[in-house]
Amino acid sequence: MGTKGASGITKVLIGSVTARVIKESLLPILSIPENAKFSPLKNIVFASDLHENQNDSLVNPLKKIAERFNSEITLLNILKSNEISKGKVNRQIAKLKGLKYLNNLNTSWSFIESNNLSSTIEQFCENNRADLLTVIARHNNFFGRLLHDSISQRLVFNSKLPILTLDDSSINEERSIRDNTIIKTDIEIPKNKGVYNGKVRDVFSVGNDLLVMIVTDRISCFDVVLPKGIPYKGQVINQLATYFLEQTEDIVPNWLIKNIDPNVSVGYRCQPFQIEMIVRGYLAGHAWREYSHGKRTLCGVKLPEGLRENDKLPKPIITPTTKAEIGHDEDISKEEILKQKLVSKEDYELLEKYALALFERGTKIAAENGLILVDTKYEFGKYKDNEIYLIDEIHTPDSSRYFFTKGYDERQEVGEKQKQLSKEFLREWLIENGFQGKEGQLIPEMSDDFVNSVSERYIELFEILTDTPFKRADVSNISHRIGNNIHQFLLFNQLPTK
Repeated sequence: MGTKGASGITKVLIGSVTARVIKESLLPILSIPENAKFSPLKNIVFASDLHENQNDSLVNPLKKIAERFNSEITLLNILKSNEISKGKVNRQIAKLKGLKYLNNLNTSWSFIESNNLSSTIEQFCENNRADLLTVIARHNNFFGRLLHDSISQRLVFNSKLPILTLDDSSINEERSIRDNTIIKTDIEIPKNKGVYNGKVRDVFSVGNDLLVMIVTDRISCFDVVLPKGIPYKGQVINQLATYFLEQTEDIVPNWLIKNIDPNVSVGYRCQPFQIEMIVRGYLAGHAWREYSHGKRTLCGVKLPEGLRENDKLPKPIITPTTKAEIGHDEDISKEEILKQKLVSKEDYELLEKYALALFERGTKIAAENGLILVDTKYEFGKYKDNEIYLIDEIHTPDSSRYFFTKGYDERQEVGEKQKQLSKEFLREWLIENGFQGKEGQLIPEMSDDFVNSVSERYIELFEILTDTPFKRADVSNISHRIGNNIHQFLLFNQLPTK
């Protein structure tokens, strides 16, 4: 198909007609510039963000071309600015090595740091004398988004370069993933004595001592559950929490016994304390909003003058909150906790010790992976042996805020916003759209692209913190999968006691 450029543009564009065909077609499209001259396709650049569901049938047209011309294929992966690291590159290489369709092909790969996708691809193809560019055009990947932009933002390429656009006919893939997020848990569980439906988790009491915790794809901000689920969020939170619980069990015993499904954990049933221990190492989020309104004491902790948003605090501080069954958690001081007898003095001092030690461990793990643990929350309870246990989850993006270490000092110096992996970007988006969880405010509509961007941030944080590629679970019938795994566990495992 030809790609004759619009008038006044010297370089050939993906013309408006061709772009429309690419967006709407379920078949591979080969776009050939008007003045192109045929030459053997020795060098092929395959630009990919490695998030597509790549498989043998999808790339079969590319394979046939490569085999016909004995071509060399360079897989080009463009990483966002300030995110290139040895760990990130190693994870991407692991993904590439796992692509079975590369077998028996002459391939290499290249990683480039850039925020300007179109010009970077163009320059790379020119520098490497590419004979063909191959992309996967799907609505929610980077090339698909470029095609959905305005004409002024159309992708510009060298006028002699053909483009092979692949599509796996999964036009409804994005929708099907959203349809298979788990929002409600209508699952019958044997020996269930009751269920607690939290903002994100549904927790079932099984027998006298066991909890079955299903981590849903719900997401909450300002203590309000948003209408749309986030694909794979529950799996990320559950598996990341398990990772950190295992990394910190030498500090304090925890409730976890086992993961029995990507979204499900089982553990000991503890009686929770009615407070949450918030530990802050930096002045961010709620703490900054309070500080910026003139408050210099937060939960009984005095803050120094002259701090800026996201500044590091002299030392980590604990700013507890009440644990609300319904509505908003409220700030509370240590003195008020003891006065109201929510926790005994002896237990509170132990909670402080555990919380600070956990924060120190989390800070160390984050630093090893190029991140800063800004703040987080911990929840504790007592088991029947009257010992304090760490419960719920820790150090996930639901309960924690992370900054990227690279560029932190430079951004603080000039007063720029910090690049972060947390829910704060979602909070800021909601605030910008007139929602802070206050009475009478309407929750703004989240577009499909925005929902998927939230999902990718959760997955990215998992991969960075664990230094392992995230393996998406089968979500074709997620409720059935979860129910079956719970039944199998309860049927073939004796309920643990301690």
